[in-house]
Amino acid sequence: MKAMTLTIQSMPEYSINSPVQNSSIYDNIRRMGKTEEGKEGSSRGMITIDRNLCKSCELCVSVCPEGVIRISEEINHRGYHYAEVTKEMCKACSLCAIICPEIAIEVFRGK
Repeated sequence: MKAMTLTIQSMPEYSINSPVQNSSIYDNIRRMGKTEEGKEGSSRGMITIDRNLCKSCELCVSVCPEGVIRISEEINHRGYHYAEVTKEMCKACSLCAIICPEIAIEVFRGK
């Protein structure tokens, strides 16, 4: 019988309550919101958040380069403080929608 060797690589630990700001995952996701020229998109966007799907993981808050999203003080029907849009400075980078595990965020691009 042959012996089998299994190599397990350790993965960095991430906390949902305190996202790692300098991780390569965070940097890669932020790069996805850039245009081909490497600059942030200049178009204006509109975000809709389904408050009943949101579980308050705060991932969308941590990746938003414009600080457009925050966690509400109100509670949804599941008992979570849901994410909400605070200002209309969205650049439509879609980082929040990409990172949302509940698929509760939609981003619409305008000109």
